[in-house]
Amino acid sequence: MSADDARAVAPIFDSARLRLAREASGLRKGELAERLEVSPAAISQFESGTAKPSAATLAKLALALRFPVGFFAYEGEREDVSLDVSDTFFRSLRSTRQIDRQKAVAHAALAWEVVQHLERRVHLPQLNLPDGLHVPAEAEVEDERIEGAAEAVRRHWRLANGPVDHVVRRLELNGIVVTRFRFEVQKVDAFSRWFGARPLIVLGDDKGDAARSRFDAAHELGHIVMHPDPEPGNRNLENQAQRFAAAFMMPREAISGELPHGRIDWMRMMDLKRLWGVSIAALLYRAKALGLLPQAAYENAMKTMARRGWRRDEPAPLKEAERPSLFHQALALLEQKGFGLMELERDTRLPKARLREILGNETEERPPVFA
Repeated sequence: MSADDARAVAPIFDSARLRLAREASGLRKGELAERLEVSPAAISQFESGTAKPSAATLAKLALALRFPVGFFAYEGEREDVSLDVSDTFFRSLRSTRQIDRQKAVAHAALAWEVVQHLERRVHLPQLNLPDGLHVPAEAEVEDERIEGAAEAVRRHWRLANGPVDHVVRRLELNGIVVTRFRFEVQKVDAFSRWFGARPLIVLGDDKGDAARSRFDAAHELGHIVMHPDPEPGNRNLENQAQRFAAAFMMPREAISGELPHGRIDWMRMMDLKRLWGVSIAALLYRAKALGLLPQAAYENAMKTMARRGWRRDEPAPLKEAERPSLFHQALALLEQKGFGLMELERDTRLPKARLREILGNETEERPPVFA
C-alpha cells in the first residue's frame, strides 16, 4: 500500500465500505477509533458519510482493518447490500453477541460480492426451487404441511427416495450459494439470507461435526423455501425449519421401516447414522416425530446418550464436513480463459487471506457443480 493509493482513494471514499470492513473484522467503532487514535465520533462520521478521512487516516484505516485501500473506493455500479441482522435467519439472538452476528453477516456480504464478480464472467447454476411452499410464522403448522414442503423439494430436485448423498452439492447444483465461516462462538452453526434473487447459506467451519453440518444446511434450505420474511430468533420459524430438515434428510416412506420402535439397538443406530448422514439424536427424534418411538422410550434414549457423553460427542463420526464447490469450479472455468485467483483478488479488492477464506480450502477434491 502506497501513500499515492491513499491519496487517490480519499476523494472517492465510500462510507459503506468502511462499515462492511469494520464489521467483517469484528470491531466496534470504539475499538477501531482506539487503534487509529481518533474519537469514536470520527468513525461514526466516516461511516455515515458526513465526513471523509484524510489520505493519512485512510491509510491507517486500511492497515488496522487489513483491507487494501482500494476496497474503500466508491464504485457507482456496485450493488448496495444490507448489513442488517434482521434480514438474516439467525437461530439464537439472546446468547449471541451482536458484534458476532454482524461479523458473520459481513462475511456473507463479502461472499456475495465474490459471487457477483464471478457471475460477470461465468454462468452459475440457475436458482431452481419449487413455488408455493411458504408457511405462516404466527402459529404452529401441521406436520403434513412441513412434510409436504420437504417432499416437494426432493421431488423437484429429482432425488431418489433415500439418503441425500451430498447436501451442499445439491444446494449448489440448484443455484444456492454456500460458503463456510469460522464463527468462533458456540451458539452459531449456520445462517442464511437472500441477496437479490439468490439465497446464500453460511455454514460453520469450526465445529467439525459432519452430520450436524449436513442437517444445518437442510435447516437453512427450509428457511429459504418456506419463509419469505426473516425473523431472527423466531421459535416458530426455527421449529418449522428443523422439522423440514428432518423430513428432507429422512423422508418418512424410506426411513420409517429402519427406525427403532421401542428398545434401542445402539450399534444399529450407528449404522443408520453412517447410512443417512445424520446424527443419532436426529434419528431418534425423527422416530418420535413419526409416532414410531414412544415418548418415554425417546426420553430414556436421550438420557442414555447424555450419561455416555454422546449429546456433545456422538460415536461413529462421519468423514469431514461437506465442502462447497461452486466458487472453486467457477474459478477453474475462468482460469482456462486466463482469469485466476490473482485477477479475482484484483477485481474484488479483497485481502488474499479473506478471499481464500470465502473460497474455502483449495486442496480438497470436490464433486462437480457445473454440467
